[in-house]
Amino acid sequence: MNNIKDTIPPQNLIIEQDLLAILINSSDSYYTIKELLDSKIFFKHSHKLICEAIISLHEKNIVVDIVSVNEELKEKNNLDKISGLYGLTEISKQYLGDDKIMYDCQILWQYYIQRELKNFCFKYYETIIKTHDTNNVFDLIENGISKLENLNILNKTNKIKRFAEALERTISDIKDKDEGIIEKTYETGFNRLDENIPFMPNKLMLIASGGGMGKTRFITSIMHN
Repeated sequence: MNNIKDTIPPQNLIIEQDLLAILINSSDSYYTIKELLDSKIFFKHSHKLICEAIISLHEKNIVVDIVSVNEELKEKNNLDKISGLYGLTEISKQYLGDDKIMYDCQILWQYYIQRELKNFCFKYYETIIKTHDTNNVFDLIENGISKLENLNILNKTNKIKRFAEALERTISDIKDKDEGIIEKTYETGFNRLDENIPFMPNKLMLIASGGGMGKTRFITSIMHN
């Protein structure tokens, strides 16, 4: 069991850098993962600090870019902890577009959960081998369940749609269409829109407006709902 404890915790620093690079270079992309983003999913401490700075800037309604993140870290006396502006610039240079932002966030949550479960299992194992009274077995089970629930990961992970489930739903929709079953509609979360314009599979819808009117944020909200 000690060998398990000494193994490197589950992590992916490249994906951590990718996600931070997106959040630094594409300020609006933050709203795509706003409800999922949490600094604790980052393994590297310097990455946690950068994430906290980005979240703090958004809470202050300040546009996020490398300059504002640099100033926020400096204000919190954390700039030196991430190797200064050089370290921030090196992460920012990893930016290749924001299309992977949800994927990156989901993967980092999975690594975080694995780390938490690993720590829990080891601590629980130590408790078991130190307990010789068989009358406490059920107490141990209840205590273990309680600790798992207190990991505070369920609310976050329930919002992550697993690929297998999405694929199964897609196959089911295709079968329904082949069998002539009435086509289903999707709810957008905007009641008046749902009442007047049905969103259905395999339909192309064009959303247009003037620049800066909120098209991207509107579509992101629909996808989230």
